[in-house]
Amino acid sequence: MVFNRSAIPVAIGLLLACTASAQGQTQLEIGGGMVWGSIGFQADMGGMVNSPGVGTLGGQRAEINANTWAERYDSALLFRVGAAVNLDTQSQLFGTFSWEQAEADPAVAGLIGNRPLELTFTDYQAWGFDGGYRFFFDAGLPIMPFVSFSLGFQRVQDITLTMLATGPAFAARDVPFYDASWVTQWRFGTGFIGDFNRHFGWQATLDIKYSGVLSDSAGIGTLGMERINNVANRWTMPLMGGIYVKF
Repeated sequence: MVFNRSAIPVAIGLLLACTASAQGQTQLEIGGGMVWGSIGFQADMGGMVNSPGVGTLGGQRAEINANTWAERYDSALLFRVGAAVNLDTQSQLFGTFSWEQAEADPAVAGLIGNRPLELTFTDYQAWGFDGGYRFFFDAGLPIMPFVSFSLGFQRVQDITLTMLATGPAFAARDVPFYDASWVTQWRFGTGFIGDFNRHFGWQATLDIKYSGVLSDSAGIGTLGMERINNVANRWTMPLMGGIYVKF
């Protein structure tokens, strides 16, 4: 599935522009809560898809370079839905469910017999859940800024690797690289909420997210290459916008 990610910043910008229609000051009610849905994208900040390695492929000496997530993958498309319960007029406990996908880009990232070796990973797809706490600041504005922290788990689908070279041709397709994995995730972030009226409003969030190390697969070892899939932790910065309903 191909997504037009260029439309996402535009959609978020239009959403934020709607704050002009917010009536009065945004408030949390004791005993109340909200549910929300958000869409956005995330930029990679750090972490490696693989470490460098030297070995043999098809009986030939081969080298594979280290690759970061940002080098091998596009920015991920994100969806997130959540629910929160107000503890008082300035704090909430919340839980969310999220889904993300990032498309991989083929690139020359190694050598085989002194010839360029092209690597292509399968797309990154994951879903997860987390729970946490949000604290809101009473700034005397139509919007309420907040800070948040959450902890949870993420299920990342398996990732395979295809390696291609020409002159003479070499091809190793869909080599198991990372198994489907459960990893821990945590987020620290900030954002704003703004009421359209007593029951509906908008929100925008910016987080720092960490996802743990994936479970490596033995597939690459069957090709005579040193273990290069012993990393795969990931640091990202999700930017999202959405709509909430108060209850």
